[in-house]
Amino acid sequence: MKPKVYLCEENLRALIRGAKKNPATVFVKEHRGEDVFHVLFGDDARQASSETIGKIYLAPSSEKIAQALSEFEALDASKQSVLGAFVEIDGENVRAARARLKRGLDVVECDLHFVPLKSDLYSRSKGLLETDALARKRAMIIGLGSFGSTIAVELAKAGVGNFVLMDFDRLDVSNVARHACGLNDLGRYKTRAVRDLILAKNPFANVETIERDVRECDALADLMDGAHVVICATDNNRSRFLINETALKTGTTVIYGRAFTRAEAGDVFIVNGKIAESDACYNCLVGLHHIEEEISSARQTENLPAYVAPEEREARIQVGLSSDILPICNMMVKLALLELTALDDDSPAMRELRSELTYNYYFWANRREKIFRAFEPFNDAKGLPTILKWHGALIEKNKQCWACGSPELMLEELKKGINGQELPV
Repeated sequence: MKPKVYLCEENLRALIRGAKKNPATVFVKEHRGEDVFHVLFGDDARQASSETIGKIYLAPSSEKIAQALSEFEALDASKQSVLGAFVEIDGENVRAARARLKRGLDVVECDLHFVPLKSDLYSRSKGLLETDALARKRAMIIGLGSFGSTIAVELAKAGVGNFVLMDFDRLDVSNVARHACGLNDLGRYKTRAVRDLILAKNPFANVETIERDVRECDALADLMDGAHVVICATDNNRSRFLINETALKTGTTVIYGRAFTRAEAGDVFIVNGKIAESDACYNCLVGLHHIEEEISSARQTENLPAYVAPEEREARIQVGLSSDILPICNMMVKLALLELTALDDDSPAMRELRSELTYNYYFWANRREKIFRAFEPFNDAKGLPTILKWHGALIEKNKQCWACGSPELMLEELKKGINGQELPV
């Protein structure tokens, strides 16, 4: 089998337009033992390997290409392999292209494949999504753990073109079982590791990374105001309340997602930034539905009471499987795409989804373990709530909510005081 060479068509055209040296020296990423080579440009060059260098020869005729081939075959490849791409051009258009690999004295013909233009990358999604519109949209993801990393990659695969990633944490061994990134990214900021995953799916995306705790970010309002949707995938209510409060100020829609203990279940909640009189905010939800959430890191155990023994704190860190949280992540992705395409995509598929997904709260149960023990068995539910199924509800506004409620009603509640004793407010 011939070695396979992959070259980005968009980058090649840019090289043709601005070529100053011929041949141009480029970086190559080699997959050892597989005879697969990726020609890299710009920021992607950090992935290059040192075993192979690359040269791209541009020529206006087949005679010039033959001359370039002779020049290539004379190169010294005794210490380092050389990959050559030979491109016959007519102005900015490519007439023909071929590739050769030289190792020592041997020259091997390669199969050259072009990575498609931006317009072709999401061509198969055209019937379901308005990908051109998504390319202009900006998604902000706060929290790049198991939820945020998965959602980021899925939005990139759908064609979202602009991302803001915020998280102050680094990838740890304990994260890898559920995180989108792997062992090769240990120690890296989660934001930067996920950025590379996004660019691997959509090299045309713009990705801004912010390695900072959202609770200490002075520019949060400006960042959220510039986003078309915000994904809140943090693991504590203090940060969620702050994001909720900022969303009410900026008019940004936020999609919250979380898992319950050991990912027995999970839920998704939407705060409509342009909140109407009857719409609930995140604080309204938490005030009504207190559920023991999954503890997935030692940092989260700091919120446990002081009397909890160290061994019990460690025992509380029990996460669910990656497959347990994927349904929740997928629902968040679906709702985010509906929000991002609301004004631009009137395809039958998206229109039908909008007519059905009208709740602001959705929950999913993986097992009948504790919280959902009262659910009917999956194989004998008789139409009643069961596991492995989405259930929706419309959470109503809490008029006494300190975040979005009526100041007058809150004042009345304060006046009632404790045990019916009116306070001197």
